[in-house]
Amino acid sequence: MAGFQYDAFLSYRHKPLDGDVTQRVLRFLEGYRLPGSLREKGGRGIQRVFRDTEELPVSRILSNTIENALQSARCLVVICSPATPESEWVDREVATFIELGKAESVYPLLIDGTPEESFPPSLKQIPGVEQRIMDARTEEKTAPAIMKRASSALLRVVARVAGCAEEDLRRAEHLRRRKTVLLTAGIAAALFLVVAAVCGSLWQQAERYKQITANEQQAAMEVLSRLTYGLPDRLAEQPGLYPQVAEILSDNAAQIQRILELTPEADKARVGIAENKEKLATALLKLGRHEEAEAAEKEALEIYEALSATNYLGSRLALASARNNLGRILTAKGAFEEADALYQTAAEEAGDEDPALRAAILGNLGRNLVLLGRNDEAVKTLEECRELLQTAKNGETAAEDGGPAAEAALTLTEAMCDLNLGLANLQTGEYQEAEALLRDAVSLYDEVVAAYGSRTDLTDALHAHAALGDCLTRQGREEEAEAVYAAAMDQAERLAEDRTDQDAQVILGELYNNYALCLNQQGRFAEAEEWYRRSAEIREAFYEAIATPQAAADLAQAYYNLAENAFKLGHYGNTADFFRACLDLQGPVAAELGDYQLGEYLARLAYYEIIVERDYGAAAKAALQAYEIQPDSAFVLYNLGYALLMDGREEDGDLVFRALASLGEGAVQTVRLDFAAMEKAGIYSPHMPDVLTMMEEAAG
Repeated sequence: MAGFQYDAFLSYRHKPLDGDVTQRVLRFLEGYRLPGSLREKGGRGIQRVFRDTEELPVSRILSNTIENALQSARCLVVICSPATPESEWVDREVATFIELGKAESVYPLLIDGTPEESFPPSLKQIPGVEQRIMDARTEEKTAPAIMKRASSALLRVVARVAGCAEEDLRRAEHLRRRKTVLLTAGIAAALFLVVAAVCGSLWQQAERYKQITANEQQAAMEVLSRLTYGLPDRLAEQPGLYPQVAEILSDNAAQIQRILELTPEADKARVGIAENKEKLATALLKLGRHEEAEAAEKEALEIYEALSATNYLGSRLALASARNNLGRILTAKGAFEEADALYQTAAEEAGDEDPALRAAILGNLGRNLVLLGRNDEAVKTLEECRELLQTAKNGETAAEDGGPAAEAALTLTEAMCDLNLGLANLQTGEYQEAEALLRDAVSLYDEVVAAYGSRTDLTDALHAHAALGDCLTRQGREEEAEAVYAAAMDQAERLAEDRTDQDAQVILGELYNNYALCLNQQGRFAEAEEWYRRSAEIREAFYEAIATPQAAADLAQAYYNLAENAFKLGHYGNTADFFRACLDLQGPVAAELGDYQLGEYLARLAYYEIIVERDYGAAAKAALQAYEIQPDSAFVLYNLGYALLMDGREEDGDLVFRALASLGEGAVQTVRLDFAAMEKAGIYSPHMPDVLTMMEEAAG
């Protein structure tokens, strides 16, 4: 297999249907597990797939360009529809693959139209290509319907990569399906079969016996719900199975709703349907399907609001919980302002009736406020969350089920609260306070992970480790930070082996980024570059999969760090390219994400004006705008100080540098390294030595 970096390259026209199908094809190929009988003979599944992303700036600046990807790809899969011939880019990709002598490894996936109207010119020139057409056309022109046909057709590509005959693969696949749907999934596979059987049985009974008693129906529904909605939690321990269960989960949810609609008590049925929608939304959120999760949760909320208006609900806790869950989905999407309004309303509705629920809502609200950059409000909210947690722990209002599960939920809320309080202090330069809170968060998360071993909880724990390492780095305690990162990255890499686990990819990208920052702070720029690039590649893949505003902001941060590090290495061409990619990506989403991202964007723009454009007046203007938005941000202060100094406003700059010196030796080291890089590039002020002397004396 040597010489091939990618097993398959996906080429397609950037249209909604074509793009949706392509994303599903990528997930299918990378998630497909070769039958055991073929693995025993040395066969291998598809490991890496390159999805053409011509609209992203990544391809222009990272080493894995489209041309290189084509050269290092074993197969080319062309998603063909009547829109495909309009794309010169797709035609060029096919032509390049032919020029590389790999025409026999081109596979058309026909999703609409005829080959004559859907093949780009270069594809039509390949002799015998019609023998390799994978026909996925359906009357229902939707991505899910097309993918149902494509899943079987794509086995032709899998067979080519696996080095086996297509007939042997189809025979082995058929045998595997007959023996068991998912042999390697163990208990999870058995649960799939049980759920499907129970759904079918209950539906048949419901049709024949519409007069079934409410109690009998409720008991059956409780069993069915546990089987259906317990799957995501169980599957979290079975890497690679989330995509496979998504369709089953949605189908079963629809079955449950049909059964509930048969109950003679209409309002009670509506409550059941709303609860069903909420559980589905939670599961979809875990799967990273934000739009579907949002739609399901909004349907549940509408039902609760209608029932509340008729006083059927009585308590408003269901409303509060639904708004909180919808807020979590919007926060994950990066819609922080919308989420803020939902959390505020949910907290009011929860009142004092359930301290644990109100604490969870306030914890989510506090996290959202940190992401918005409203740190003062976040601290106040999170402090209230801690007080409520203490009330809940004292048992003034015990959870109905009680026991270890309820205790673990409170511990996780407390850990989340401490983590976000720590992040708020970290952003404002209160490093000692941040460190104490982050160490508490790490301890609490580790306690739950040790007791229950959940992959989801472990991912949250790793976020706390990443923040603690960042805090130590900013204090100039790089060796301690490296020790924190070493253990955390080892665990994150094991989690991220499951490439369908988006949360694991996010935390691994975060840890790589923070570790690179630690190396950068020590002047180990060449080492830092490698880890910054790894982080950027992970964030690029995540942005392709889930193109939310927050994902764009995270990728922009990766570009900025690559730009800043390249500048210190003296690679000025790369510096400019990375900077422009950062600003192009972050600019359109900065204001949408709130003050934190807007302040970050303007501060990065200021640094770009200093080191690339050498326009110090423009730099000072952007930096001052950033300071007006985020006056407590240490990152903003660095770039404000540099901009004022280079613009000749030394006295104003000195005030900023004195404030930075109060942050400790870590801040002095940052300025020292930045000044050295600027001087090397010919960006110099005679006042630089005086600034460093002043900061060193102030830092003690």
